[in-house]
Amino acid sequence: MGKDESNGGFGAFIAGVVGFIAGRITKEDPTPKKELRKKGVEYLIKLIREWRPVDCKSESDYHIASHNYLLGRFTDENTLIETEYGIGKSRIDIVIDEKYGIELKANLKSENEIKRLGGQVQAIKKHLKGGLLVICGETTEDIFKRLKKEHREAEATITHDGQSIEDGLKFDVVRVPMQF
Repeated sequence: MGKDESNGGFGAFIAGVVGFIAGRITKEDPTPKKELRKKGVEYLIKLIREWRPVDCKSESDYHIASHNYLLGRFTDENTLIETEYGIGKSRIDIVIDEKYGIELKANLKSENEIKRLGGQVQAIKKHLKGGLLVICGETTEDIFKRLKKEHREAEATITHDGQSIEDGLKFDVVRVPMQF
């Protein structure tokens, strides 16, 4: 073996060691599951705001599209994404890891639809760690604001001087942009 060949092997070895160490030190991108565990509802909001449903006309179309979108984002085989999850007398559209619920409503217009929604939202708040109400399709701004006012819930922390501050969301209402 010549002098150049032995130095090349040693150089490759050193490059491999440096690469290995750099790889261990470099912060890896967090997985969606880790982000959900760390940020909770705020991470779900981020995901839903990135979602762009296509060719959805009915609430059923939005359910299928959102479920497929979440399956594509949470590719970890240990993430459980269930549809039509039963909690008491309510059925929640999507539940992730039995901790976070997502209720989708499309083209919400009538008072009866809004009232019926209250039971599903309360089931999420009572039995799960957190969740979202996702408004899709044609829903007026007045209805959206009303739902946000009625259902948004933050975890509250009482400070040493008796003040209550928001300490992360437990439940929020999000609107998915209309498709054109």
